[in-house]
Amino acid sequence: MKLYDAKRNSWVMPVDDATAPPAARPVSAGEPVHFHHIDGAYSYCHDVHGNVVHLPAWQEVEYANIPNQ
Repeated sequence: MKLYDAKRNSWVMPVDDATAPPAARPVSAGEPVHFHHIDGAYSYCHDVHGNVVHLPAWQEVEYANIPNQ
């Protein structure tokens, strides 16, 4: 599914390596991120360490099963 179709405040992981905006950390395929919301063309997310990451709104993702998060 596309990230813009995912539920807000859910854990997702990109199917392919994500294209990050300039100066943002790239996200690898299969890396779980906590999706908060879409903000324009990119999203506001956190990785498992609490760092902010930005997936493109059109990124293909799957829901991730993250226990105790």
